[in-house]
Amino acid sequence: MRFDVACYFIDKNQNNIEYLNHLIKERPFQIPPENIHTLVGDFSSYCKRIVSSIKQRQPIAGRSIFLLDQTGFSQVDLEIVRYIFSELENVEVILTIAMDALRNFSQNNRSFASAVLPLHFSQRQIDEIIESRGEISNGVMQRIFRPHIREITNASFDTPFFITPEKSRRSLWFVHLSKHPKARDVMMGTHWAQQNYFNHVGSGGFGMLGWDTFEEYSEGVLFDFGEIDRENMIKEITEELPRQLHDKLIDGSIGISELHTQFANETAAKFDDLNGVILTLVKEDELVLLDSNGKKKSSRRTKLVKASDRIMLPSELSLFSMWKLNK
Repeated sequence: MRFDVACYFIDKNQNNIEYLNHLIKERPFQIPPENIHTLVGDFSSYCKRIVSSIKQRQPIAGRSIFLLDQTGFSQVDLEIVRYIFSELENVEVILTIAMDALRNFSQNNRSFASAVLPLHFSQRQIDEIIESRGEISNGVMQRIFRPHIREITNASFDTPFFITPEKSRRSLWFVHLSKHPKARDVMMGTHWAQQNYFNHVGSGGFGMLGWDTFEEYSEGVLFDFGEIDRENMIKEITEELPRQLHDKLIDGSIGISELHTQFANETAAKFDDLNGVILTLVKEDELVLLDSNGKKKSSRRTKLVKASDRIMLPSELSLFSMWKLNK
């Protein structure tokens, strides 16, 4: 099988590119040789050329993945990522940020401000980091920078988890950015499938990276995509979802696809996990499930939640439901 894809490999170091060329010749990919491009230099100098090539190959979809693997934290300008998202519809960008290096370098306040220019931090953010004297934890760093990165790059969805190798213990922030919830869900599925060195401080439920969650898990408890983490996550979401919907849908309903979109960045759950929780709550008469025509589906017979379905709160809440909503 031969794959009709184009690959671009860029590195500043000529020796690295030469070694890569050697490996490509030694172990041929199932990709036409003319579609493999190895380039020496800065990614920024080649970015527009690569984007143009993608648009020529896929004028409408622009389906592509950019893996921008930095040695530190300042080699990729976030404005370049914003440009990529503005030009391509179905693009995903993966960033790696050496958080330990960023935190340690912040202690040198004379050089720090200029070093982080590509990250486009505000002066207030820079001052906060410098004043911390390198004592900000990964959890706090993640909560400060996550919305900032989405805002600067104009990415709608992300899966921001740390990679903490067993030997070095140096944290690398692995940030997946996209404009579509499905791309986020596929990447989240990869985290669950691998269950290796990905983690974050907190839970997997709603607000998994929020300050309340951080306070609760401030003793260093890690969520690392294990089976116990999944069980706890499902319990939390089952408990919290009716309350979340009560705040949003006092008199209406919400489509399953819309719910996925609204909660994509708030939990480590895959969409299938959310659907499973919805089905459980429907069977317990905590939620009402409607088909695409607005007809109520049986809470006893329904075994599948469809993307075209809608959910709403029951018109009469049980005493247990009222207790949970008021907790």
